[in-house]
Amino acid sequence: MADLTEVQTSQVVEITDGSADRADVATSTPAGGIGGLVVREAQRGQATMAASIPVTLASDQTALASNYEYAEDAIHGDGDTGAFVLAVRNDVLASLVTADGDYAPFQVDALGALYVNVSNSTDIAVVANFEYAEDSGHTTADVGAFVLAVRNDTPGALAGTDLDYAPLQVDDDGYARVTGTLSTLIHGQTTVTTAGTAVILFASATTKTITIKALDTNNKDIYVGDSTVDSTNGYVLAPGEAISMEFDHAQDNIFVDSAQNGEGVSYIGAT
Repeated sequence: MADLTEVQTSQVVEITDGSADRADVATSTPAGGIGGLVVREAQRGQATMAASIPVTLASDQTALASNYEYAEDAIHGDGDTGAFVLAVRNDVLASLVTADGDYAPFQVDALGALYVNVSNSTDIAVVANFEYAEDSGHTTADVGAFVLAVRNDTPGALAGTDLDYAPLQVDDDGYARVTGTLSTLIHGQTTVTTAGTAVILFASATTKTITIKALDTNNKDIYVGDSTVDSTNGYVLAPGEAISMEFDHAQDNIFVDSAQNGEGVSYIGAT
């Protein structure tokens, strides 16, 4: 029987950047030297290696973006690039690694939803009675979502266009920003005939805002308060001074007193 002689064969494959001129830069020798594949990496500006097979990478696969990685707290920039993060579909959730501390992939269910673990969190909870129907009655221990608002010191829209969802807004004191339409104007003047005797500002009427100003022609102070107001407990308005407030005159009445007979105030309000 004839002897069989081992024949060492190799195939040379060049990986190039697609340029016309290329030559080998590095060679990977196959283990044992039999039936192996010699890979030669070529670069632009050199001659082609004889008996080689050119392999050209697609233009979008030749390099990674230079800003592929970002430091902690790095600021977002327009046109930033990054890696496409893959996850493993696992219809029956279970660990895909062997031990604590191993790297592991994200997992999703059959609908593509990402699996997360909230069972050990004291900050996240889902409750069964999170939503309530219109006109449903209140029950002790009802639960719901914590509603947040955005502090906006300068009033303005926080949504891009009409019909966009937008957050509630509060001012720098935490008061909710609201708007309303005032439709009825109330105004007049009130004179304190006898100093030391409180006089109602005007007959009871619903108001939302009211401004009271001591007449410029007064010689002495005016005192503003409730029915017990006098010079010892009232809000003092010197001649020409004013005070404005949100106040419903139908719920309570404003009274004024004066330090001199025949002096008074002017007022204006709206409902």
